[in-house]
Amino acid sequence: LAAVQAVLASQGGAGAGQEEESRQFGHLMVSTQSKAKRHLFFGERQAFVVPKPEKTPPKIQKVGVIGAGTMGSGIAITLLRAGYEVTLVENNQEGLDRGLGIIKGVVEKDAQRGR
Repeated sequence: LAAVQAVLASQGGAGAGQEEESRQFGHLMVSTQSKAKRHLFFGERQAFVVPKPEKTPPKIQKVGVIGAGTMGSGIAITLLRAGYEVTLVENNQEGLDRGLGIIKGVVEKDAQRGR
Protein backbone atom coordinates (compact mmCIF):
# COMPACT_ATOMS: atom_id res chain seq x y z
CA LEU A 1 0.00 0.00 0.00
CA ALA A 2 2.86 2.41 0.80
CA ALA A 3 4.43 1.78 -2.60
CA VAL A 4 1.14 2.54 -4.34
CA GLN A 5 0.79 5.80 -2.42
CA ALA A 6 4.34 6.80 -3.42
CA VAL A 7 3.60 6.05 -7.08
CA LEU A 8 0.36 8.04 -6.95
CA ALA A 9 2.20 10.96 -5.34
CA SER A 10 4.77 10.90 -8.16
CA GLN A 11 2.02 11.95 -10.55
CA GLY A 12 2.40 15.38 -8.98
CA GLY A 13 6.10 15.43 -9.98
CA ALA A 14 9.30 13.61 -9.12
CA GLY A 15 9.89 15.70 -6.01
CA ALA A 16 6.43 14.97 -4.64
CA GLY A 17 6.92 11.25 -5.31
CA GLN A 18 10.29 11.18 -3.55
CA GLU A 19 8.91 13.12 -0.62
CA GLU A 20 5.98 10.70 -0.24
CA GLU A 21 8.30 7.70 -0.61
CA SER A 22 10.55 9.07 2.13
CA ARG A 23 7.56 9.68 4.39
CA GLN A 24 6.19 6.17 3.81
CA PHE A 25 9.63 4.65 4.37
CA GLY A 26 9.93 6.45 7.71
CA HIS A 27 6.59 5.03 8.85
CA LEU A 28 7.49 1.54 7.69
CA MET A 29 10.89 1.59 9.43
CA VAL A 30 9.32 2.03 12.86
CA SER A 31 6.41 -0.35 12.30
CA THR A 32 5.90 -3.47 14.41
CA GLN A 33 6.33 -5.66 11.32
CA SER A 34 9.66 -4.02 10.48
CA LYS A 35 10.98 -4.54 14.00
CA ALA A 36 9.86 -8.18 13.92
CA LYS A 37 11.56 -8.82 10.58
CA ARG A 38 14.83 -7.25 11.78
CA HIS A 39 14.68 -9.37 14.92
CA LEU A 40 14.14 -12.48 12.80
CA PHE A 41 16.93 -11.51 10.39
CA PHE A 42 19.55 -11.09 13.11
CA GLY A 43 18.23 -14.05 15.11
CA GLU A 44 18.68 -16.38 12.14
CA ARG A 45 22.28 -15.27 11.74
CA GLN A 46 22.99 -15.55 15.46
CA ALA A 47 21.65 -19.12 15.48
CA PHE A 48 24.65 -20.27 13.45
CA VAL A 49 27.23 -18.67 15.76
CA VAL A 50 28.68 -21.27 18.11
CA PRO A 51 29.83 -19.61 21.32
CA LYS A 52 33.25 -20.51 22.65
CA PRO A 53 33.20 -22.25 26.03
CA GLU A 54 33.84 -19.97 28.98
CA LYS A 55 36.37 -22.34 30.47
CA THR A 56 38.39 -25.32 29.32
CA PRO A 57 36.52 -28.58 29.91
CA PRO A 58 38.23 -31.14 32.14
CA LYS A 59 40.38 -33.74 30.41
CA ILE A 60 38.65 -37.10 30.04
CA GLN A 61 40.71 -39.92 31.52
CA LYS A 62 38.18 -42.63 32.35
CA VAL A 63 35.44 -43.89 30.03
CA GLY A 64 32.63 -46.36 30.71
CA VAL A 65 31.34 -48.66 27.97
CA ILE A 66 27.96 -50.32 28.41
CA GLY A 67 27.79 -53.70 26.72
CA ALA A 68 30.64 -56.11 26.02
CA GLY A 69 29.31 -57.43 22.73
CA THR A 70 30.94 -56.87 19.36
CA MET A 71 30.29 -53.13 19.31
CA GLY A 72 31.08 -52.51 22.98
CA SER A 73 34.31 -54.51 22.79
CA GLY A 74 35.34 -52.62 19.66
CA ILE A 75 34.66 -49.28 21.31
CA ALA A 76 36.60 -50.36 24.41
CA ILE A 77 39.57 -51.44 22.25
CA THR A 78 39.59 -48.10 20.43
CA LEU A 79 39.48 -46.20 23.72
CA LEU A 80 42.28 -48.33 25.21
CA ARG A 81 44.43 -47.68 22.15
CA ALA A 82 43.80 -43.95 22.62
CA GLY A 83 45.11 -44.17 26.19
CA TYR A 84 41.88 -44.02 28.18
CA GLU A 85 41.11 -46.07 31.27
CA VAL A 86 38.04 -48.14 30.35
CA THR A 87 35.35 -49.66 32.56
CA LEU A 88 33.32 -52.29 30.72
CA VAL A 89 29.80 -53.05 31.99
CA GLU A 90 27.70 -56.04 30.93
CA ASN A 91 24.45 -57.37 32.41
CA ASN A 92 25.70 -60.97 32.72
CA GLN A 93 29.03 -62.52 33.60
CA GLU A 94 29.14 -64.77 30.53
CA GLY A 95 28.85 -61.79 28.18
CA LEU A 96 31.44 -59.84 30.15
CA ASP A 97 33.90 -62.74 30.07
CA ARG A 98 33.45 -63.13 26.31
CA GLY A 99 33.97 -59.39 25.74
CA LEU A 100 37.04 -59.28 27.97
CA GLY A 101 38.44 -62.28 26.08
CA ILE A 102 38.04 -60.46 22.77
CA ILE A 103 39.68 -57.33 24.18
CA LYS A 104 42.51 -59.32 25.77
CA GLY A 105 43.24 -61.06 22.46
CA VAL A 106 43.41 -57.78 20.55
CA VAL A 107 45.55 -56.09 23.20
CA GLU A 108 47.99 -59.04 23.20
CA LYS A 109 48.25 -58.90 19.38
CA ASP A 110 48.86 -55.16 19.59
CA ALA A 111 51.63 -55.76 22.13
CA GLN A 112 53.25 -58.39 19.89
CA ARG A 113 53.20 -55.89 17.02
CA GLY A 114 54.78 -53.22 19.19
CA ARG A 115 51.74 -50.96 19.40
